[in-house]
Amino acid sequence: MRSLGYFAALALVTSACAHGLTITEVKVPIPVPCATEVPNRPGSAWESLDPDDPAETTVFESVQALLVDRERMGAYASELEALIEACR
Repeated sequence: MRSLGYFAALALVTSACAHGLTITEVKVPIPVPCATEVPNRPGSAWESLDPDDPAETTVFESVQALLVDRERMGAYASELEALIEACR
């Protein structure tokens, strides 16, 4: 019973102190080292097509290779932009 009285008194004291408490947010920049490793450039599906044998490569395969290259380069550019942004 005695410990209950101590807890009640402690709760009253801490609630009285917290009433006038104001919280301010302070943003402090923290230095982070830049990434020194650059991602590898992706291989090109277009360049892997055989230009000497046009009968083997259809228009569909050529367009598909170009679309694959476009997606790969977009992902590569996103990685590079993220690395540059992290170093600012």
